[in-house]
Amino acid sequence: MTSTAEVAPSAPGSSVATAVSTSKTFLAVEDGASDTHAQQAAAARRKRLVIIGSAAAVLVIVAIIVAVVVVKKNGSASSDSSSSAAAHTATGAGSSSPAAPTSANGTSLFAANALTWGGNNERNKVYPNSGLDPATVASSAFGRRATIRLPLSDPVTANGTDSVYAQPIVFSKDGTEYALIVTTGNNIYVVDGMKGTVVTAKNFGAPHRILEDPVFIKAQLDKDQQSAGTMNEGVCRDIVDFVGTVGTPVIDPTTNTAYFFSINVKPFPDQNTRSMLFHAVDSITLAERDGFPVTIAPAANNNPAMKFDPNLTYQRPGLLLSDGIVYGTFGGHCDLNQGFAGWLIGVDGKTGEILTAWSTVGISDIANGGGAIWQSGAAPALDEDGYIHLVTGTGLNPGSTSFYNDAPATKSNIPVNLHESYVKFAVDPVKRQAKVVDFMTPAKVQYYDFQDFDYGAGAPVILPASLRGPNGERLTCTMDKPGRSLIHKINDLGGYAGGTTTSPNTDQVLGLFDLGEYINSTMGVYQGYFGTPTVWTGEPDTTYFYYAVKYGPVVAMTWNPTTYSFDKVVGQSSFTFSKRTDNMNSIPGLTVVTSDGNKSGSAVVWVTDVFNGLYALNGVPENGNLKTLYHDDSFVGGQISRFNIPGFSQAGSGLVYVPTNNGTLLIYGKTN
Repeated sequence: MTSTAEVAPSAPGSSVATAVSTSKTFLAVEDGASDTHAQQAAAARRKRLVIIGSAAAVLVIVAIIVAVVVVKKNGSASSDSSSSAAAHTATGAGSSSPAAPTSANGTSLFAANALTWGGNNERNKVYPNSGLDPATVASSAFGRRATIRLPLSDPVTANGTDSVYAQPIVFSKDGTEYALIVTTGNNIYVVDGMKGTVVTAKNFGAPHRILEDPVFIKAQLDKDQQSAGTMNEGVCRDIVDFVGTVGTPVIDPTTNTAYFFSINVKPFPDQNTRSMLFHAVDSITLAERDGFPVTIAPAANNNPAMKFDPNLTYQRPGLLLSDGIVYGTFGGHCDLNQGFAGWLIGVDGKTGEILTAWSTVGISDIANGGGAIWQSGAAPALDEDGYIHLVTGTGLNPGSTSFYNDAPATKSNIPVNLHESYVKFAVDPVKRQAKVVDFMTPAKVQYYDFQDFDYGAGAPVILPASLRGPNGERLTCTMDKPGRSLIHKINDLGGYAGGTTTSPNTDQVLGLFDLGEYINSTMGVYQGYFGTPTVWTGEPDTTYFYYAVKYGPVVAMTWNPTTYSFDKVVGQSSFTFSKRTDNMNSIPGLTVVTSDGNKSGSAVVWVTDVFNGLYALNGVPENGNLKTLYHDDSFVGGQISRFNIPGFSQAGSGLVYVPTNNGTLLIYGKTN
């Protein structure tokens, strides 16, 4: 353990002060936002499209001329080069499968990068170790390098707590490593990791405050969960105090643009009137791109009677960027606001046009609502063929036949309502709109609803290509709150009630593992598992799945290639996560792995505990034990937010970024 020193932000007059000054102008504009402002933004986007279209036409003409010149100059060499490029993008000799989809700029949509939640679109949460091998992490050379006070984020005060639920997004530009940090108070920061200083800080408007929300307070009063005039610790504390920017942003490295959503409120006395804004900003200066932010208030593509209501809706999961479209997913808060729904919103990252607005509630009767998409903060997954994968949560009317009846269903007759479901989308290449093409709903969906056994507590993970099904198909893994880890065929998720009347009470899954024996069963709906496993292949024919179990240990399980499913538990941590029966916040973070590719023995498993800080474990069990390599619980005050996962670099710095909910950012790495 190393001693820590608080690092002050940059001096006045730096980019921090400039950004704060700029934010005042932004706030003035947003507080006075009107139809005129929206029309101006739309006009700006149309003008930009005309300019882009004209420029593109010129570029095409130039490219044709250049190509002709190159062909004439190089003769057959260009043909050889084209053949080589085709060989690199093919899926395999003789394969009829399409090559991995590419974005408009030609980059792979499926490529691993550090600019999205979990490090890549598969969401397996595996990063290069960048020198963070087990021996180094366990040595005195590793420790806390800096404790940075985030200048706009007050610690716990009477005004509330400015927390961080989003993963820090780490990126490099011009040889400098930066971390993008977003807070529930709508405060956004860019930090220089090596120097340990704040480069830019900007507030993006007043956030919603939960304890001032009459709908939330009434719902708690109705449940007799308010005591002595203050919210006690036993009520739902999914997000504490402020709800501004919660979901993890995504950065487009080709344009250095960061995207995120924020909830903004009007000044008193209209502080409970909210708007949902979509931002596109420079990833370092945080300056808003032309034509942004965009107000999110569409009607659902699949049910025009369903309107997006920012007064009922929160944005929790990380964002997905695919082919220039930024996807965000949405839901309610603690299932308290009757009429909320789950949403998948797709926005053009250049123009701000809303292309997809899909709702989990597809019937015209929208009073009940339900089916939030929250996924313990994880972002939707994207597979190699460009399909989007996500899971939905609890419905609010579990006995209603308007949601499901006893009739089985398959992907050929997809139900109009998809709460408690795994949902797969295809994106129309012309309309650029996402549409449901497959799904899986547990056969006991009504029991899930009644018990609040969220099937949507853990997002889908696309398993490595080395793990295949019986017919060579790719596989995915999901988790539910009771602790069941399920394996699905990516090309046939299974439908509802097994899709067949011969086995109406079974789920058509390839494999299942129940973490039940590791889960404390005395906490009602708060028991169980929240999040996604981390999947790492690091030894010959051995793939590990790592789980952080609430009130339990970190568990490691192996894969059985013969049964196309889980094999056995091979190790667990010597500690269990903190248990606070008076506070439902004590849910651990999600596991993350850093490794030297598939090199045996190179994996380190990282995980945070709300009250007990950061842990680093050896990824390969020794006699059934995941050995603790490093532990730091000495941070000053506050906690680490639930579901939190550290941020990591892929640029070789070996830094680990851990935000807290008391206005600080902790940076770990080699200290000497």
